[in-house]
Formats: sequence, structure tokens, C-alpha cells
Amino acid sequence: MSSCIPSPDPNPLAELYTMAASDTPYLIPTSDAAARQTVLVGGKASGIARLAAADLPVVSGLAVTVRAYHDFIAASGLSRTLDKLVTSRDFRAMRWEAVWDTSLEIRNRFNRAQVPDAIREAVTAAMDAYSLRGPVALRSSASSEDAAGHSFAGLHDSFLDLADAAAVANHLPLLFASLWSDRALLYRSELGLDPAQSAMAGLIQPMRTGPAAGICFTKSPMDERRLVVEAHAGPGIELVSGQAEPARWVVDRESRAIVEQTGADSPLPESTILDIASVALEAESVLGTALDMEWIVPDDADGVRILQARPITALPGANATENGDARPWKREDRRPWDMSLHRSFGQLKELRRRVETLIPAMEEDARQMRESSSKNMDNDALADEIERRLKVYQDWNDRYYEEFVPLAHAVRLFGQVYNDQLAPDDPFAFRDLLTGERLAGLARNEQLEDMADMLRADETLRDSVARGEFPESSPLQPKFLDFIDAYGDLTCHIAWCSEGEAAVLDLLVELAKRPRRAPKQRDITDAEQDFLRSFPESQQDFATELLDLARAAYRLRDDDNMALGRVEAAMLDAVEDGRQRLHERFGADARRLSPQDTARSLRDPQYVPACIGCEEPDRPAPSREASVVRGQPAGPGIARGPARIVRSREDMYALKNGEVLVCDSVDPAMTFAAPLAAAIVELRGGMLVHGAIIAREYGLPCVTGVNNATEIFEDGEVLIVNGEDGTVRRAAGEPA
Repeated sequence: MSSCIPSPDPNPLAELYTMAASDTPYLIPTSDAAARQTVLVGGKASGIARLAAADLPVVSGLAVTVRAYHDFIAASGLSRTLDKLVTSRDFRAMRWEAVWDTSLEIRNRFNRAQVPDAIREAVTAAMDAYSLRGPVALRSSASSEDAAGHSFAGLHDSFLDLADAAAVANHLPLLFASLWSDRALLYRSELGLDPAQSAMAGLIQPMRTGPAAGICFTKSPMDERRLVVEAHAGPGIELVSGQAEPARWVVDRESRAIVEQTGADSPLPESTILDIASVALEAESVLGTALDMEWIVPDDADGVRILQARPITALPGANATENGDARPWKREDRRPWDMSLHRSFGQLKELRRRVETLIPAMEEDARQMRESSSKNMDNDALADEIERRLKVYQDWNDRYYEEFVPLAHAVRLFGQVYNDQLAPDDPFAFRDLLTGERLAGLARNEQLEDMADMLRADETLRDSVARGEFPESSPLQPKFLDFIDAYGDLTCHIAWCSEGEAAVLDLLVELAKRPRRAPKQRDITDAEQDFLRSFPESQQDFATELLDLARAAYRLRDDDNMALGRVEAAMLDAVEDGRQRLHERFGADARRLSPQDTARSLRDPQYVPACIGCEEPDRPAPSREASVVRGQPAGPGIARGPARIVRSREDMYALKNGEVLVCDSVDPAMTFAAPLAAAIVELRGGMLVHGAIIAREYGLPCVTGVNNATEIFEDGEVLIVNGEDGTVRRAAGEPA
């Protein structure tokens, strides 16, 4: 296999498109000796071939070789897409939203590509020759998968119940695209594997049914002297995806005796469980490593059959002592947390129900804290109150990551299903079906615009407010007081906005300088009908439910942060009271005390925090020389304007009409000023960050994922923000 054919377009990923010899078949049976070569058929298919050669009971089938992947890439020109989206990107430094976006775009580009006729014909011929008729399963089998030292279990896609050879061929692009799933991208980056050396193969197997299916871990993660068998009266994929609660047995590896049974009711007798354990240990001996083995007890055969077997390898960093006691999302290695965010459709529906009840509970906690004044407490009591409120905030913050953040996956699930069904040219066209939801942040902004309308209509009132005067007889007063009562904690909280309510009045004056900006209205009727019509009648309920779920998740993505912001503000009320009392002792540094240090300093007059006033270590300044900076397109359109660098919430009040908002992160407490912006440039990446959400609602161009955004641009320099291609260009010498 030394003959190679280069990609038609040389690029940094050239090695990826080097194909196997032209006489290598696209498909080979797992009974063929060549199918034992991982480099040719991937880890999953070669594992089945090796186990079959050792006379272990497997579900045999056909292996799709990596030549099919390479020929598909070469014929479709997808090398350019991968070059653009994968090369030179450090996925370890990207937020999970940005990685999601990248993988979603890759999947859509693959899905739009045509499978070469030669591959289609080979699939049909091979399945006919080996009497492999539907329904069948098409399983991923990456060439770098399941090698020594790492396992890609569960990171790539498989497709079940495919009716025939045509359905298999139609699903090959999605199978190949799963090589670049968000989880796989994160895993490969963390392991330092070169994406240019990766390729995808596949495994076609007949679907088998039976009284039970499940998985077996030949070494328990809790005790390597044991193995674990999990069983379910249904498809094994429901266990792998977490959709079903299994019956679980722990078996001693040495004595082959069951030592514990837990979980759901058992669908199998203990004798069958011991048979599964024996087969799994034999498979472990053949493949030379502890295994995660998927099995089935089929109706048409005696005993267990192996569907697939993969090495068990702990995720790097999962057992590390550094940050070992920290929550997964707080650890230095957040990759295991990022990869855990996927949820099934059923799990997402349950999460939605929980989040919709939790948000009012969060807001109630914030209300109760605000109504409990801390100003008249003595120092010890105030310290207790700070710690109490801090715990409330930390508990809600943990719940936010445990339940609220995963719900955002409903938007991505909808986007993936939408793209798979319609294969649109724009991989993010589905976003239009999400906008227009009643976001809490937009409701706040509408009240601001209502007050700004009063200034637009009354020049005398506008001039008065601009001078800092507030006529008490003005009809503006009750509206303003109502606004402060409803949103003061999220608009100009005393702990971070030194100008207080006066800053809100300044904002109204600035808003009144231009016409009212309302959320952009889109007619999405046709797009919605196109989506629903793409499903057969039997799946209409699913399509409708998924769209409704995605819209709710999109709305709740904003609402939950607003509620969490209220809890944080109520906590900071007490902290600010403590900092003010400590000002005489610590001077200006009192404002920099953490809540914990504030409470301890109130209790102990001798306590001096070790790191008060500490500066961050000097870091090399990023280069400001590039005329064009690239990020990710997150809000369509093109706009220009002078840059306004926003490094804190308080800086938002410096934003003027027509400026480009440049920041690390737009949190929901900052979106009140966004209608002034001409465009938004944000360090955080992804279509689900709040800067992108608010930009799309107002029709603002937005580019996210711009590294060192607040350091590479300067206040006042004119920027041209292209939300279509994700670029920010310096308009040197050009007027704003």
C-alpha cells in the first residue's frame, strides 16, 4: 500500500488526504484477515475481526475502509473546509460553545457533500454479496480510535435501523463528519493527537433483537479486581446514551462470582450474567486490554454476542490530584466536563421542566436577601450574613452548571437535526427560528426605550436630565422608580457601579440621541414549515416538540443568567456594606476584598489578607499589528464604528451610540446598553454566548471568539465588523 494519491488542493492538512492504494476495497468482511488492521478499518471494526478470528461470539459484518473516507474528502473538496476550521485552532483554549459551533459547521458541510458513485455502488455490491440486508447498524470506527493509551468510546456517531444499502451510503457523510464532533475535537486536542493523521472507517452489522442488551466493563473503575455487567430490556444504545437505568452486577474477576446486584429489575438470570462475564474476559485476553464491551443476547442465537469492544482508559486529568476536590467545571482540565454536556432528547425535556421551576426559586432567594437589610447589623452579624448569602449564591452557581448549562444543548441538538434534515447552505440558518422569544433582558431594555421615548418627545426634559436634574413632577419619575425597583440590581448595582442611579439617567440621554431600536422582527413562518415538512407524519410530534424545546432553552439561556445575576447582586449588597466599613482600615483596597476575606476581616480586626492588592503577573502584551483579526461569525451583517473597550460592567456606561462594543464577555447584566452598539466583538466564542444572542435579537453584526479582544484594540480606533465571515478589520485612516 505504498501508492498514494495527493489531494487536488495542497494545504497544511495534506497528510489527511493521502489515500490508501487504489486497489484497496471500500468494504471488506470482518472475516477477512485484512479487517484486523486498525489503520485500515479503525479500532471498532478491527476489534470485531480479531475477536472473530479467536472464535469468540461476535456479530460479524462489513468494514468500511479508510479509503472511502479519503476518497470522499478528495472528491468533495472538504479539505478546504477542514483546513479553515481545524488547522491552527487550539480547541483546548476554546469555550464549549465555540467548539460546538465548529463541529456543527463541519457536520453540515459533510452532509451537503455528495457520496461518490463508486462508493455507493461498492456498498450495494458488498451488502448484496454477503446477504447483509436491512435493517443494519452503521458504526463509527476511527483509525486512531482505541489505540494504546486512549479510547474514543462514545465520541463518534453510530446509526441504527438503516433500511438498506442506499440508507447506509446516505449516512456515510454523517459517519465521516463525526470524526470532527465537538467531543472528539476536544479529546484529540487534549491528547495532542494530530488531526491530520485521523481518518474514519465504519462497521456495518445486522441489527439484532433479543430479551436484553447491555455493556460490560472488564475492570470496574472503582475496583480493578471486579468487572461490571449492565443490562437493559431494550437496545444497548439506550444505556450508552444514558437514556435507560440498567440492572447492574459486580462480578469478581478471579472467582467469577457475583458479589453485588443493584439498579433496575433484572431482565436476565444470573447464569447469563456469568456467561457474559466469561466472554468479556476472553475478549480482554485476546485484545490485550481492559474493555468496555457492548453485547446482546439475540433471539436467533444461543448465548451472548459481542457488538463492539473498546479499551477502557480513564480520561486524562479525571483522576488528577490537582483541583481534585473542585467541581468538574472549576478544574483546570475542564475537558471531561465539556464532553459531558450532551443530553438525550428525553433528558433535555426533563431538564427544561426543572429549570423552569428553579428560576422562580432563585429569584425568590434573591428577593428575600434584598429585603433583609444588612446595614444595621454589627460586624459579627454582618460577617455571618455575608457567608450565608455567599453560600446561597455558590449553591445556585453550582446548580447553574449542573442543570442550566446542559439545557443549552437543546439548541445545538435542534441545530444538528435541522441541518441533517435540510442541509442548508448556512449551517446556522436555524437560529432564525429561535429569535423572537420573550427574553428577560429584552423586557428590561424595552422599559429603558420607553423612558428614552419620553426624552425624545420632550427636548426640555431631555436637557434637564442631561444636566443631572430630575424634575419630580415629570411623568418620567414613576417609570424610572419602577425600573430601578425591577432592574436596579441588574443595571447599576452599587457594588460595581459607582455612579448609581445617575448612570441610568445618562444612559437614557444617550439612548434618546437616536431612534428607538427594537428587536428585529423576522417572518419565520416559511422556515418553520420547511423544517416541519421535512419529517414524515410519524415524526411530526418529535419535530414540533424539538422546536419548542430549543426555543425554550434559548430563552432560558438568558433568563437563568438574569436570575443568577440577581442572587449575586443580593450577595454583593452585604459584601459592599462590609467593604465600606473596612475602608478606613484598608483604604481603596477594601473594594478588592473577596467576600470571604471581607467576612473574616469584619470578625478579626487583626486579620490582613495575604493577597490584598496583589497584581496579576505581567504577561507579554498581544500584538496590535494585524489589520484583520479573525473570530467566529455570530450575528450577520457588516458595520463600522469607533471601538469602545469594555473590561467591566461599569465600563458599559461609557458606551456611546454607534460604537463597536469590544469586551471579553457580555453577561446579561450588561446587555442593557447593547442597543447603542453598532456591532459587538467578544472574546468568548459560540452562538450561545450572550453577546451573540443579544446581537441577533437586535440585528447587530457580531464576531465572537476573538482572542485578546480587549487588548489588541484601542478605544476610538475605527473597526469594520463583518458578522458574515467572522472578521474584524482596522479601518486605519478611514472616517468612522
